[in-house]
Amino acid sequence: MRWDAALPVNRQRNSRTPLKRLCAPSDVRLIPGQYAPVRVFVGEQSGALLIPKSALVESQTGNQVYVVGAGDKVQSRRVEVSGVHQGQWVVAKGLKKGERVVVEGTQKVRDGILVELQEAGEPKG
Repeated sequence: MRWDAALPVNRQRNSRTPLKRLCAPSDVRLIPGQYAPVRVFVGEQSGALLIPKSALVESQTGNQVYVVGAGDKVQSRRVEVSGVHQGQWVVAKGLKKGERVVVEGTQKVRDGILVELQEAGEPKG
């Protein structure tokens, strides 16, 4: 299929971009105004930082994650995401490789509190 236009939308919330159909092979039947899911390969980003969707906190002030720092204290940090890859957010800015983020219980976390660390997938106890 060839596409006439890609109209940008708020990519912070999802990785969807509306496309306007120009022409399609004869075996594809789309009615005007109809929607269809499409996957488009847009490139490769080596070394991208991925975080679970549950780690990202969306608010009116922007996207943030809770980073676990020295002494197991939590600090909120604004981040920019550039899309989704295999169910995880791709972090474009605001996080460095090796930093630990809170992935569960983000609604209870506040700046400066101490947390007990568990590796992802460990049973709670």
